[in-house]
Amino acid sequence: MCFCSPGHRIIRKFQYHGAAYRHTGFVSHVTIGIHVSIVKNNDSTSTDILHEYFIPRRNLSQYIEGLKQILPNEKLDLLNITIRNVYPDTDSFLRYAEEEMFAFVMLFNQKIDPGHEIEMKALSNSLARLAHSLDGTYYLPYRLHVEKTLFEKIYPQGNEFFKLKLKYDPEEIFQNRFYLYYR
Repeated sequence: MCFCSPGHRIIRKFQYHGAAYRHTGFVSHVTIGIHVSIVKNNDSTSTDILHEYFIPRRNLSQYIEGLKQILPNEKLDLLNITIRNVYPDTDSFLRYAEEEMFAFVMLFNQKIDPGHEIEMKALSNSLARLAHSLDGTYYLPYRLHVEKTLFEKIYPQGNEFFKLKLKYDPEEIFQNRFYLYYR
């Protein structure tokens, strides 16, 4: 499923290469089999950013309604949303799926400047709050935009995770930005 913002390069390139496309709000469009050069970001002043949110099946329609309230008001370009089914995660300590979920993988494009970075951070927190309000989560390894207090609400086992990390790595030899930001 692909949701494209009006005026963005992906729409222009689909039109240029002859793909039938009409923007009527949120539409479904198959992009499998299209050569990567058509959708590659060649703009050195912008970057593509992935978000992923996990929503329980029982709350799917409420999440979509929430997205309809949030996304149209954003200035950032939404290039794509892929929705996939996710089974419960029973292995991870910081579980993103305690039950069967739908994952919403969103691809945004933003300009590389402080103002757009602030907008992306605000959007990340809005989308994470929406997911949390519906018993959902977000995928941790992406950018560290979600506020620490919101991370703690969505992943309440986080403090225990960081304590265990110190137990097995008391000298903190292994670190990354995620650990330094949220611990």
